Amino acid sequence: MVEAGAAGGKISGSTVDRILSLSRHLAPVDEVFSFLSVRNRAPKILGSASILGSAQERTFRYAKEYYRDDPIEGMRSSGGAAAISSYVLSADDIKRSDYREFCFDRPKLRQKICFEQAAGAGRIMCNFYLRQPVGADLFERLEELAAIAMPSLSQVAETHEGDEESLAVRIEARLGSAYGELTMRERQVCARTIAGWSAAAIAIDLGIGVGSVLTYRRRAYDRYDYSSAGEFLHRIVH
Repeated sequence: MVEAGAAGGKISGSTVDRILSLSRHLAPVDEVFSFLSVRNRAPKILGSASILGSAQERTFRYAKEYYRDDPIEGMRSSGGAAAISSYVLSADDIKRSDYREFCFDRPKLRQKICFEQAAGAGRIMCNFYLRQPVGADLFERLEELAAIAMPSLSQVAETHEGDEESLAVRIEARLGSAYGELTMRERQVCARTIAGWSAAAIAIDLGIGVGSVLTYRRRAYDRYDYSSAGEFLHRIVH
């Protein structure tokens, strides 16, 4: 089963779902993760898909902090705007231990094949993750697929609807005005829940445990006798 996910919000995984489905006809690909990389900024997730269960928490942590320790970040493409550059990494190439353990060792992924192409001021990155490393013949097939997929990924980047983190911040401000009894943490958790974030993504973003996220959310609901985050909307949407 392919399960798509995106860190931070309701980012469509349909394009990346199709890329994963197509790639599995060519090589034993287990996950696909695509993002827009702009120098000196956190990557903007375009989508992720996995046959190993949800990849949401892995992609969110990568976009939040691990990208800084990705060896690919130190490599620069020398090709033109239309050229596609490629990089192949093994799990052992990841020197930061918690990054390697969480994103590679725990899901038993051993190889990362990355293709990139310039897009405006940034780069579209399409990463294939595999538990069984492949050789040159299958690599070439994935390279051809990446070339076909890049225009669609570029379109996702161009048409992406706003910044999910900014949406959560805006909702948080409205909750503060309309629901004065909520604590800061309760506002933060409820805002991100309304914006479509998972409990795991909220926990990583706020630096707390998933159990704490659920506790803050339940306390917020109990204050107003609500049963879901959606019930907060009637006082913050005008």
